[in-house]
Amino acid sequence: MIYSYEYIVRGGTAVITADLHIHSAASEDSETPLSVILDTAVSRGLQTVAVTDHVELVNYRGGAYDTAAVESRRMMAEATVPKGLRLLRGIELGEPCANEALAASILEEGQYDFVLASQHRLSEEVEDYYFIDYSGWSDQAVIAEMERYFTEVLKVVRWNGFDSLAHLTYPFRYLPPKWREGDYRPWQSLIDDILGTLAENGKALEINTSGIRKGLGQTSPDEPLVQRFVLLGGSMITVGSDAHRPNEIGADLDAAESMLRRAGIGYVTAFAHRQPFRLSLD
Repeated sequence: MIYSYEYIVRGGTAVITADLHIHSAASEDSETPLSVILDTAVSRGLQTVAVTDHVELVNYRGGAYDTAAVESRRMMAEATVPKGLRLLRGIELGEPCANEALAASILEEGQYDFVLASQHRLSEEVEDYYFIDYSGWSDQAVIAEMERYFTEVLKVVRWNGFDSLAHLTYPFRYLPPKWREGDYRPWQSLIDDILGTLAENGKALEINTSGIRKGLGQTSPDEPLVQRFVLLGGSMITVGSDAHRPNEIGADLDAAESMLRRAGIGYVTAFAHRQPFRLSLD
């Protein structure tokens, strides 16, 4: 495998030196060795990275997420981390409310630094949003589907066994273009419940920069929702590229930095041993 090291960040050099959402070859949709992640991070000037491989609770054993979790932990335990770089042992735990007892067991066994929670699909009978073709869907069908999605995300937030909520607007990457414009009025009450519960529980919201390069044209969530989180009392925000390839590591952190500053947040929140700490932007 030949990897490209082209840096695709647009718009300037970011002060942010942490990328807290990166996938290694332990994830089913990445082929990037951990050693390449670490070397690339150093070359990009990053000082803190979290490797957060996919462990989905829907189809946990059928999808080989059980072995993925073991492999990811093994690679991180055996990694030679370059001087000056901090490696956080992370996980992206998908659909944790599908089996909360199993989720608790995975997290206890893994002794993670950082836990991202995400919702990629609604059940074993429904595909990941990535694979669904929404062309031809009526507005009413899209509104109903996203109502179900945000309802499931609210369940995850109320479960409260994680550190940061990943890519809140994940399905919008794949919806017809008219729905990618950031008009969330049909679901605003649900979204406010999600953001308010995060803030009340002292949990973080992730600014995921992958939407900029994956068809959404903006971060996930976008700036108005980040501002809404802060207005509702949220103060902890993590930042991640959601990189699956080396050239995506650290991508578009400058956009996240600008959003943080405009929201009046002068730091990125990171986690070690599940405890938050701040990385100043100044």
